Amino acid sequence: MKMLCVIRVMQKESLKGSVIKMEDIKFKALAKNNRTKELQWFNDVFTDGDEVVMDTKHQSLKYLYDVKAIVQYIGLKDIEDKEFYIGHIGEFPNGDRFILKMEKWLEVITEWIGEPKCEDQTRDLYRIEKAKIIGNIYENKELLD
Repeated sequence: MKMLCVIRVMQKESLKGSVIKMEDIKFKALAKNNRTKELQWFNDVFTDGDEVVMDTKHQSLKYLYDVKAIVQYIGLKDIEDKEFYIGHIGEFPNGDRFILKMEKWLEVITEWIGEPKCEDQTRDLYRIEKAKIIGNIYENKELLD
C-alpha cells in the first residue's frame, strides 16, 4: 500500500521541530454516485495503489462512484473549529478570501481571491485559523470571482 505524507512547512511557533503524527494525516474524497449522479464527500479515505480509493466505513468507492477529488487535511482549523483541507476557500473578518493549495513540492500555500486588504494575514500559515471556511473550489465556483 502506498502512503502519502506531507510535512507542514509553516508551523506555529510552539510546534516548530515537532513531528507530524499519523493521526494528523487525513484525506477525504468528493465523488459522484454512478447511479444517482449526486456528489458526496467521504471521510477517512486512503489509496491502494494509484487508482483505488477506499472509505474505511464503506466499500470501495472505485466501482460505485466517480471520484472527483481527493483532498488532504492540513492540520489547522478555522474560527468555527472546522478542519481546513486543500481546496477550501476561507474568508477573514475583513472580507479577504483565499484558497488553500498544495504546490508540486508538497508545500501548503494560500492564494488570494482578488486583491487582499491585508496580505500579512497569511504570512504564516497558522494565521488562517482566524478565518472562516466558506466553501471549496469543487462545489462553490461562484466564490472564486
